[in-house]
Amino acid sequence: RVGFVTPKGAYAQLVESDLPRGVLLAREIRPGVQSTGIVVVAGVDWQWLPAAQAGDLAIARTEGQVTYVVSGSARLDELSSLAASLR
Repeated sequence: RVGFVTPKGAYAQLVESDLPRGVLLAREIRPGVQSTGIVVVAGVDWQWLPAAQAGDLAIARTEGQVTYVVSGSARLDELSSLAASLR
C-alpha cells in the first residue's frame, strides 16, 4: 500500500496484493455495493467500484495471482493516470 497526493490535491492510493481477489476487495470496497462499470486504462479493463471510504472511488484489476486496487478521493481521471503508470 502506497499513498499519493495528486496534482489536484486529492488523495490516491495503490494496493497491490496476492490475497484472493474477493478477500482484498472485501477490505477495500464498500460492502454490498456492485461495480459501476468498466474503465479502460492503457488498453486494459479495470473494474470501477465505490471504495470503502464514503465518497471515494476505486478501480481494480487482477493479473495472474495479483490484484491491484487504485482508490481515493481523487477523480477517476487521476486514479486512471496512476493505474496507467503501473508496470
